[in-house]
Parts: sequence; structure tokens; C-alpha cells
Amino acid sequence: MLYIVYPKTDLLEYMLKNISLIYKTIEIKRDYNLIIRIIRKLLGRFVVYVPFLHKFVFDSSVYLSLKNIKEDDAVLLFGCSSPLEFYAIFKSIPNKCRLYKWFWNPLVKEYNKEDIVCNLNILKRLGYIIYTFDPYDAEKYNINYRNQFGRIDIDLLSKKFEIKYDFYFMGKEKGRKSIISELQIYLCNKRYRQLFLLIKNSEEFISYESNILNILQSSCIIDIVQSGQTGLTLRPIESLFYRKKLLTNNVEVKKYDFYNRNNIFILGEDDIESIPSFLSSQYIDIPSSVISNYMIEDWIKIFE
Repeated sequence: MLYIVYPKTDLLEYMLKNISLIYKTIEIKRDYNLIIRIIRKLLGRFVVYVPFLHKFVFDSSVYLSLKNIKEDDAVLLFGCSSPLEFYAIFKSIPNKCRLYKWFWNPLVKEYNKEDIVCNLNILKRLGYIIYTFDPYDAEKYNINYRNQFGRIDIDLLSKKFEIKYDFYFMGKEKGRKSIISELQIYLCNKRYRQLFLLIKNSEEFISYESNILNILQSSCIIDIVQSGQTGLTLRPIESLFYRKKLLTNNVEVKKYDFYNRNNIFILGEDDIESIPSFLSSQYIDIPSSVISNYMIEDWIKIFE
């Protein structure tokens, strides 16, 4: 049996909605004891060497759930990045369990640069098999690559939506404000209908389901990756699932099996004056055998 261990977020709840019927899930609830938090802050990655501290990382309900895991089970860890959390899970399950950790962000966004190798080594020493969504990180740090994934909402896909926007962007600033603003101004001057949701704080967040509804009402999704990122964000996957055009600055997208220049415009490489013809051209359907590679139902089977 595969156990998926994850911290509760709107995005992960959405992704695991139906998966939890097939696999078992354990929601991470952290113990926010002030003393423990201070110790963790002071010691950083060395906190794993403090005896018995791993017993006070999570809420007691998490430890009870982890006790149900058997030797021939597998554990897939989402979301967590703390070495102490890695250690606490390792110490709470049988030694022969298969342990997997998948990084959903570039490692330079998860850790300080000087801590990346040390934290990966801690994971390896504990027996975790490490995966990342970013091909560059996989090669640089000698860990496994596993492509980005998503979940198709079949109920929404079966409905018809009026197209309200030519271009849609939703995301945090993450050092991308300049390029996003320039693109927004350009599209505005060209009189395209657009919806840009640049999230600055928690009050501005929208649910992931609301994001999908916006996508279904748009002709083209905008994807602006962070500097140094080569792995796909969710935007190309969303465009693939819901048959939407994609405008992206990630040149690496050309290496993927779903790339079709009729469907995907690469900012900074394709002629920006060709956007009108790109947007008006018909979407080219991608084979279902390709699409399934990015659906969580197939994606997750490698961890069974």
C-alpha cells in the first residue's frame, strides 16, 4: 500500500481528491510548541541530532497514523522540507518501508544554497529515494527526475464555458513582476481581454478550483517561470488538460512530448507580433496517451 504524507494545502487537497480513494493519505499536522520551534530555528539542519526531538514534531494524531504503516508499504512525502520532519517520519515507520520524497519547487527556493547538498544527504542517509520536478536539479544534484503532474476535473471539463479572457495569469510575484507587468501592458495596448491575478499576500489567494474556472473561461494561459527554473509549472499541464493555448517564457517546454508550436508560444523566442495569428489558430489536439503521462492517476504509480 502506498501512503501519501502531506501538509494540508488547497492545491494538494485538490490534487489528491480522488487519489485518496485508491491510496491512503496522512495529513501532516505540526506541533507548534514554542520551545520546539526555537530549538529548530537555532539548530537548523543539525536539529536531527537532538535525541527524542523527532517525537515532538507532529501532532499526536500523525504519529498514530504513521504506526499503521507496515514493512511492505511505501511512503511518498509531499510538501515537507525540514530535515527534522524527514527524520521524524523515518523513525515512526518500519525500517523496510520504501521512502520517497518529491520536490515540487526548485531546490534553491526550498533551501539556502549552502544547505541544499547537506539536506539531500540527510534524506539519502535516511533511505529516501529523492525525486524532483526540475531536470536541472536532477542532473546537478544527482537525484531522480519525475515530471510535473496535475488532475483533470472531469465534471468541469464536461461543461461549456463562455470565453471571457484572451489571456489569463495567476501566481505570486516571485521576482517576476517586471516581465509580467511588461507583458500585461503589451497585451493591454493590443486591446486583448485579459485577467492578471498577481498574488501579493494570503488575502488575495483564490482557490485552485476557482483558478481552473478562470482557465476554462480563457483562450490562453500565461506561464512565467522563476529565474533558474527549468521544470514545468502547473500552467503547461493545465493548458494540456483543458485544451488551452499557452504563452510561456520557459524555453525548455520544447523538450516535452506535448509541445506543438501551434499550441505553445515561447516568449522571447517566437515573434511577438505573431501573437494574433497564434491566438486565432485552431488548437491541435494532443494524443491521450501523452496526456495521461501528466495525470496524477498514472504519475503516482511509479511510487507504488
